[in-house]
Amino acid sequence: MDHYPSIAASVLLLRQQGYLVKAARSAWYTQMNFVWENEFESHKSLAVTPGVRVSQKVWDFGRTKGEVRQAEAMVERQSAAAMAEVDNIIQQTAAALIGLHQQQEQLKAAEAWLNTVRELEGLVTSRFGIGLSTEADLKQARTRLEAARSNLISVKTALAQQRERLTALTGLPLEQATALPADQLLVKVDIKDQAFTANPRLILAEAEQRLAEAQRDTAKAAGLPSIELVGSMGRTLRL
Repeated sequence: MDHYPSIAASVLLLRQQGYLVKAARSAWYTQMNFVWENEFESHKSLAVTPGVRVSQKVWDFGRTKGEVRQAEAMVERQSAAAMAEVDNIIQQTAAALIGLHQQQEQLKAAEAWLNTVRELEGLVTSRFGIGLSTEADLKQARTRLEAARSNLISVKTALAQQRERLTALTGLPLEQATALPADQLLVKVDIKDQAFTANPRLILAEAEQRLAEAQRDTAKAAGLPSIELVGSMGRTLRL
């Protein structure tokens, strides 16, 4: 995960959204506060009342429930975003692996073609030396040889770029990233959470819908009062 800052950032945001769910649920917890009141009874007397205030929410017309649903939907949305980041990296890596082996096959073909053209150029040069080939034949053979060499350089350049891309995606050294044969490039992933087998974009869309519904319900309840039980106790000290 450290190799991909975007994934690390998504996971961090996911953890932060989890804290918001806990914060929303805490609205139903009993609240206890220490209070301290001062009152001047006369110019020479001061009444100090330390105490404890306890409150418990009883009913809020669904406001807290809506806030919890809203926070949970945000967690689902961020989870889908994190899965989408992982899915994107997987697709890029798979494409890089396929591209790497395509370039390796093209390299073999380019080398074989260069060897063939080189042999033909040598044959034409020999025939030209004994007068069996014309100068035009020799020039054409050498042009083909230069074209084959140029093609080989282009293929090697593309292969090097593909290797660098694969190294950047996997975080592996160049030797390890390119040493695996084709039949060993499939990564075995033990997926225990079925959520990771779903389509992240579909999960994201569903989370967005639930978030909108929760925001609507929260907005409706925001203008309604809430009912709380409040109790306090303290002792007045006169100084």
